[in-house]
Amino acid sequence: MAAILAVMISEIWRYPVKAMVGEALAEIRVGERGLAGDRLWAVVDQVSNLVASAKYPRKWERLLSLSASMPNKDGHVAVSFPDGKTGSTASRGELDELLCDFLQAPVAVTHTDEIAQRILQRTDPDVEELLNGAPLHLSPVATGPIGTGAPAGTLFDFAPIHIIARATLRALEADGGASRSRVTESTPVLGPTPRSPAAGPLPGAQGSN
Repeated sequence: MAAILAVMISEIWRYPVKAMVGEALAEIRVGERGLAGDRLWAVVDQVSNLVASAKYPRKWERLLSLSASMPNKDGHVAVSFPDGKTGSTASRGELDELLCDFLQAPVAVTHTDEIAQRILQRTDPDVEELLNGAPLHLSPVATGPIGTGAPAGTLFDFAPIHIIARATLRALEADGGASRSRVTESTPVLGPTPRSPAAGPLPGAQGSN
């Protein structure tokens, strides 16, 4: 008879605004579109109407310096800036001004229901060239729709939820340059993330990796 493997979820992380740092949660409701409140908002370029994505770091890497949370149950998102400034979707005009100044680009924070064109730009590197030392920032840029495999009307690049074992993250970190942030930055995560303290292996998880 096969042994039953017990796995404990140690952390839950949600990202209310696409491409920004998220928040750790003790519990969360999970539905067909993923974690409640996840990727409800995005920053949209007001010139191109494209969704800003950290997968195009040459243009949008500063988004990763911002953090987003939903401190109340009113659905609004609070955004924190590195200099201590804060903004909220409850006052979108003021938040947009802060974002434009910080990103040095004409942008607006936009709810997923208001985004008609779910298209973004992402760096599209040649893997062999990267392994041979080619700089990522010189890679070509591709333009296309946001994750066609994700639920309709969402802003996920792929699946709404990823469950990532600590052993997997450790293996990637040890594999010469693959960082935990690249793995988890854009994905709602049940498990360890690059923004959490290091911890030991999940109970019973060793046999599943």
